[in-house]
Amino acid sequence: MTEFIAPAEQPKRTQFSRTMRRARQQLISTSGSRPAFDLDMIHNYALNRMRAGLVLPILTLVVAGVSWWFEHNGWIIVWFFANISMQLAILYACYHFLEKQVDFQNLKKWVTTFIIAEITHGVIWAMLFLGVVNNSNIMSVLLAFVSELMLVAILAMFCSSIRRAVLWSTFLPTLTLFYVLLSSNIIVNQFIGALVLLIEFYFLLLSRQLYESTCNALLARAEKDELIHELEQAKGNSDEARRRAEESSLAKSRFLATMSHELRTPLNAIIGFSEMMRNEIFGKIENEHYKGYVKDIHNSGNHLLNVINEILDLSRIEAGRFDLHEEAVFLDEIVGECMNLLKLRATNKSIDLIAQFHADLPPLWADERSVRQIALNLLTNAIKFTPVGGKVIVKIGWTSRGGQYVSIKDTGYGIPEDEIAVVLSNFGRGSMAHKSAEEGTGLGLPIVQGLVELHGGQFTLKSKLREGTEVIVTLPETRVLEPMPQLREKKAQVRK
Repeated sequence: MTEFIAPAEQPKRTQFSRTMRRARQQLISTSGSRPAFDLDMIHNYALNRMRAGLVLPILTLVVAGVSWWFEHNGWIIVWFFANISMQLAILYACYHFLEKQVDFQNLKKWVTTFIIAEITHGVIWAMLFLGVVNNSNIMSVLLAFVSELMLVAILAMFCSSIRRAVLWSTFLPTLTLFYVLLSSNIIVNQFIGALVLLIEFYFLLLSRQLYESTCNALLARAEKDELIHELEQAKGNSDEARRRAEESSLAKSRFLATMSHELRTPLNAIIGFSEMMRNEIFGKIENEHYKGYVKDIHNSGNHLLNVINEILDLSRIEAGRFDLHEEAVFLDEIVGECMNLLKLRATNKSIDLIAQFHADLPPLWADERSVRQIALNLLTNAIKFTPVGGKVIVKIGWTSRGGQYVSIKDTGYGIPEDEIAVVLSNFGRGSMAHKSAEEGTGLGLPIVQGLVELHGGQFTLKSKLREGTEVIVTLPETRVLEPMPQLREKKAQVRK
């Protein structure tokens, strides 16, 4: 059995599923973030480390050259080639990582490889400070301090994607230099050693901020991609639903087109024969009960035929296949004819039909049958739901934008506010229709709405309980035909 999920609960379930998925991914991650983030972070590390491949060799060359200038020591040459070789090895590993398709299973091995390489690189720099720094020579101390400052700054910025790599590659040289300077009896050297340690902590914090900024950027990109995926999925579901709805509408149209012929043929026979029997064309019916039955059969046949016609009209309107045969029509004339047709029904209920038409209205470019059906449906509803002795006021006039409108207002039962949407829906009937046991299929107002929209007009329904209902149909100014000026014959000019 399929579980029904209320629309209000769907966002909560979606958020809960996202939270559970992120928590599950963090458990299998190597850094506490998503596994996809781990791969992106290592990829950023490799790119940034290769970008630092030009800066670090220059720093190494400058430090080795200045140290050799201060003191001609063979240890400096050994350190220089060892440092350059280690940097080339790191660059080769980064290049190999970027060129190779790395999956999540081999990711931990690559992280371990990069961390070991950075630790080795940090050990090489630490060996320089142990062998070169001379506490009695302030210039060597300043050289070591500047070298350490540049090294920590470069590695903190370029290696921030792997925090452990930043820690081990910078902390070992910093701790070594701090120990060497702190073991000196010179206060200036001890102060510089403490400053080196503070600088290390500062750049570690800066590296952490860079790492979090990168994670936030990746998170924003992932959420954007996830949102795009959900939108594409929702669009796919919407397209599929629309395709199914179109197929269903097509099947409904085919069914109605087929059934209309199958139903109308016997209905016409039933209506025709029952009318002949009711008029007693071929002989008098002796039994009065049979006369009543024939009348009921005739009325039921007409009612069923009207229902079939309304369903077909509504289906064609919804499918966009209702053809408008437009011509110049006068709105006041059509509505007046409809009022004359329903005048007898209104008189039987002692209902006053009051017409308030604006004079000299120009014609409209519209479908006469549709306009007539709109007027008949609205007038029939107004008379049907107006009690005995009530009034139905019909107004026709100009709109503020130059269009024309027809307003039909009754003094009937009215429609509760919460039932207006039901009344305007297909087959919708209000509670007053059920209480008064009035016949109807609930298709009159939807058909009127559809026909008005086909003409580019606007349909408005206003109602208050126990005060009545007013329906306003507005046709746009583009359908108003302006009267053409009378043509006058030009008098021929006589040339003398």
